[in-house]
Amino acid sequence: MKKFMFVLLLFLLYPSVILSHPWEPAAFVIIDTDGGLDDMRTITIMLADPSVQVVGIIASDGVLPARETYSKVKSLLKQFHHEGILTGINNNREVQPVRCKTAGAFHWGPEFTDTLPPLISITVISHIFHYLPEKITWVSLGSLTAAGDAITYIPGFVNHIREIIWSANGENLKDDFNYDLNPQAYREVASSGLPLKIVCGLPFRVLYDSTTLGIIRQIQNKYSEAILRNAEIAGKMDINHCDDLAALWLKDSSLYVVERPKKHISLYQSDPSVIKQIKKEIPIMLKGQKKTGTKVLAYLPLDPGSYREDIRPIVTGTIRKYGFEEWYAGVITGEFHRHLGIFAIIGVKMGIRAREYFDTGPDELKILSYAGSKPPVSCMNDGLQASTGATMGHGLIKVADNKTAQPVADFTYMGTTIRLALQDKYRKKIVSAVRNLKDTYGLESDEYWDRLRELTIKEWHILDRHNIFHITILKN
Repeated sequence: MKKFMFVLLLFLLYPSVILSHPWEPAAFVIIDTDGGLDDMRTITIMLADPSVQVVGIIASDGVLPARETYSKVKSLLKQFHHEGILTGINNNREVQPVRCKTAGAFHWGPEFTDTLPPLISITVISHIFHYLPEKITWVSLGSLTAAGDAITYIPGFVNHIREIIWSANGENLKDDFNYDLNPQAYREVASSGLPLKIVCGLPFRVLYDSTTLGIIRQIQNKYSEAILRNAEIAGKMDINHCDDLAALWLKDSSLYVVERPKKHISLYQSDPSVIKQIKKEIPIMLKGQKKTGTKVLAYLPLDPGSYREDIRPIVTGTIRKYGFEEWYAGVITGEFHRHLGIFAIIGVKMGIRAREYFDTGPDELKILSYAGSKPPVSCMNDGLQASTGATMGHGLIKVADNKTAQPVADFTYMGTTIRLALQDKYRKKIVSAVRNLKDTYGLESDEYWDRLRELTIKEWHILDRHNIFHITILKN
């Protein structure tokens, strides 16, 4: 308790830095998971869906011990390159974990090792409340222990939460696994007055039949691949209640039949007549199709024929490799920058990687760039602005007054600062190539700009943002 009060005091005394959100998701979400196979799918679906902003994940005892679940969550975030999402452990030991062997043996992502001790859930939640003014949707995929503790120990928790979504068999709670883990936690949440939405699950084989899995196979992105890998294991088990519907409820709650046993408690069930429609939502969410946020254009064309002749060969392949968001930012940067420059594209890839790290939308990062104000390295600043929305006009980007320009930038989100630096082998290669063009043709020649354009188009397609940057955590 002393540790908690100390952490809370720090948050109260520290100058408040409130984020604004010109880009607004449908819901800011904290997920509480106990490590089940269906939890992994549910988290994956929510991470894929651009209308859901996952700002924190709590690991609790339940299907697996909390510490084991924590490692699985961190490995999943690493797999998706969302390493910056705040993750913590609920250290309440009232719940005895079941230690499901199948769930324990299933790897959520690559092996995760962390030299730092995990944050406790109270710290994570307090940190999020400190930086986000928006109300948050709490999603419980196991017991309600973490939510009950937060109600008890975090002043104002009730005022920060929009609603609690709980995956459970609301018709017969006494026989429900998530309820049985901690009945007292349910009573604490139910008596808090917070809107409690109990979402009843469906059997795995109903939700993921051959048709649904076939559509998911066609998506071919990192999220769909994770779901299919999970389905190979889950399909061999007789699972009658899946938490996946908690994610689908966020997408469209109108598809469910609702009962209200109490004014602030609602029970959502799947009517047989709309199960087909509910299943269609899974692939839609997994596609992760983000709105471009265009303010003038109705859309950005995907047809290679809409682009200049030398760009056409890379359009489809580059979008497939790196996603539409990076392509969109690259196109906007090219038009804004008034020529295709290699460091401008490096700025695009760096900005998208930073957003991906925190899994956030545009206009939410603060940037300190070390690219200077002298071309060609300073061209990186234009790519950073177009890819993140952290523009000079918004006051979200500053250029450091450093003597030597470097392809390096610091990105801050919700109190965490990371530094992205172009790896030396790529920096040296690019600097050498640009210098050779300058020495050979001269900056005043058309030939220089033509050859620079060729170089930029080539590297735009080749350079993978996941491989070319060093990421260092400066402040956590």
